[in-house]
Amino acid sequence: MSWRKLAVLALVFGLALAQPTTLPRGGTLAGVWIELQGGCDRVLTPGETIAFRAGVSGAAYLYVFDVRAPDVLVRLVPRGEAPVRSAGGGEGVRFPQPGAGVRYQVTGPSGEGYLYLLATRVPLALPPEVSALELARLLDGLDFASWGAAWCRYRVAAPPTAQAVVAIETEPAGLTVYVDGVHLGASPLTASLAPGVHRLRLEGAGALHEQSLRLAPGDRFSLRLRLPIEALPVARFAVSSAPDGAWAYLDGRYVCATPCELEARPGVHLLRLERPGQQVWGGYVRIGAQDAASGITVTLKEASATLTVRTDADAALFLDGMPLGWLRAGEARTLPVASGWHEVVALAPGREAARERILILDGDREEMELDLDAL
Repeated sequence: MSWRKLAVLALVFGLALAQPTTLPRGGTLAGVWIELQGGCDRVLTPGETIAFRAGVSGAAYLYVFDVRAPDVLVRLVPRGEAPVRSAGGGEGVRFPQPGAGVRYQVTGPSGEGYLYLLATRVPLALPPEVSALELARLLDGLDFASWGAAWCRYRVAAPPTAQAVVAIETEPAGLTVYVDGVHLGASPLTASLAPGVHRLRLEGAGALHEQSLRLAPGDRFSLRLRLPIEALPVARFAVSSAPDGAWAYLDGRYVCATPCELEARPGVHLLRLERPGQQVWGGYVRIGAQDAASGITVTLKEASATLTVRTDADAALFLDGMPLGWLRAGEARTLPVASGWHEVVALAPGREAARERILILDGDREEMELDLDAL
């Protein structure tokens, strides 16, 4: 374990572990727990940044280790010599702690490992790296009731396969693009897709086109189509929000501030509303040729925290079932959210869906990385 520039802490994961059989676990201190953001047993990707929470029912000192081999523990918490003390309670302590200037970043090789939490009533002098046997000998000198342990297993996946890039241009522009049934946005559009065979569907303004795409790793595929369309007029659609002043995005493009009336070709469109201090909102709206008088009114929730989301592949992003549009691989999108439980889902053609639930508290600035494994 070594400190990188900009205070990036690399988690080095080693040999596969079926169970933490060699780790000390005889203490009886009650309520000791640790959980990786997104849940234990999740799959991590090299280069991914992670966070975790740890706690105990009463006041105690917290020590967290990365177990990269059956008998080697590398200390992640505390960062320096000063111990981290938890006052107890169900929320625990979040790591990295706000303002600490630390990131925990995953490196290879692939395999299983553990985050191991040791909670003690008294502070301990622990080196940056310690063997399981040395730690067990140290704990032998403590009363069983004065310490406790918990662990959280993870798995590091192999590096992802090179993606293929698809660029789609249509005449007319603004057609809705689906790949394998996943809504990607409106043309013109560029997206990264997993290698393999995909089904492309373009529709809107009375036009419909479907075809198969066979993509190899690293392919760069351009598709330019001129499609016959019916003589359908551009329709108007009214958008309002409570409170007023939300920024309205249609198919990922800014169009107006509410209350307002937008114009679009008939079809299904993705509408997203953003306003400072309010939770982001998204939904699909169907705009028809005769919809001059139709519209939507959205009541926005007050936001008291933020959630920053990244994905390891281009993906359609959903928050609590609401579609929020296309997120590029590695791009960070910060979402204003209300306190409480939230579910984030990412969908991408040729990949397994990524889904995580997270508890957000007032004032939190949480980060989440979603990994979409190739099918």
